[in-house]
Amino acid sequence: MTMNALFDVETFLAASGIPYESVFFKVERHDTSICVNDGEIDPHTIYKTLALTGNTTGPIIAVVPLDCRLSYKKLAKVSGNKKVGLIPDQQLEQTTGYIHGTNNPLGIWFTKQYPIYIDQQSIEPKRIYISNGHLGRGVKIDIIHLTDLVDARLYDLIEEKE
Repeated sequence: MTMNALFDVETFLAASGIPYESVFFKVERHDTSICVNDGEIDPHTIYKTLALTGNTTGPIIAVVPLDCRLSYKKLAKVSGNKKVGLIPDQQLEQTTGYIHGTNNPLGIWFTKQYPIYIDQQSIEPKRIYISNGHLGRGVKIDIIHLTDLVDARLYDLIEEKE
């Protein structure tokens, strides 16, 4: 049984009195990636939760817009590491409790307490979509509520576009 079966994001938010909106995404699974295909939602408001490991800290979590690339260099710097790298898929469930495409910052924080870093662009839309721990399902939540709940800070984590 995966950890996501033990932590229900929506039940937690409802019990805490934190407003959220449930959402379903049409997803397509490819060899090494998952694509979200939903023309009704601005992809810049959908955030992916990436599990990485730092050479000094061990596991860390980055939450960045779906349509952007994480800068490993920027994340390493703000997290106190010299190097960071993605946790391989075959180690993901053991490390976070979630399979590829279902990582969510709330479940990871409350079950693992890994440090969480959120890209500062999230302050612009104010409410972002994150996974709720199930493939194709998410919640829309206020970024201030999210940062408070997972003890996160906002940083510039995105690679510059060429």
